[in-house]
Amino acid sequence: MKISATAKFVNMSSRKLGLIRSVTVGKDVEEAMSVLSLMPEKAAKIVSKVLNSALANAVNIHGQKKNELVVEQILIDAGPTLKRFRPRARGSAASIRHRTSHIKTILATKVIEENQLTKKTAEPKLKTGRQELRTKTHRDKKVAK
Repeated sequence: MKISATAKFVNMSSRKLGLIRSVTVGKDVEEAMSVLSLMPEKAAKIVSKVLNSALANAVNIHGQKKNELVVEQILIDAGPTLKRFRPRARGSAASIRHRTSHIKTILATKVIEENQLTKKTAEPKLKTGRQELRTKTHRDKKVAK
């Protein structure tokens, strides 16, 4: 079962929030919350609030247990940009863009996560023909000498 929570129009750019995503995806909810609580970034506090909301949805609405949940995905999209102007020298103006973003966290149970991992590992990885045919280039030969 997948449970989600969203936060819209967050006053932070999606690039800053994207740095936090890689730390939490794929971990248990409790572990992800503890990692986010120790991070000094403002984005970590915002993502932890959305993660806490998704956890509350899972426990209160769907009757899941905290121990069974894993952070499956954190989707971060760019929201609308507020455009402002600041006066500059000689009567000109410089534009200021206040970027916003939307955050969506998706939690899944561990049983579903383990089944998906076994399906992924069961499929063999095929190499493309180009990678197999590639040999040392002339640059590699020069470095080897």
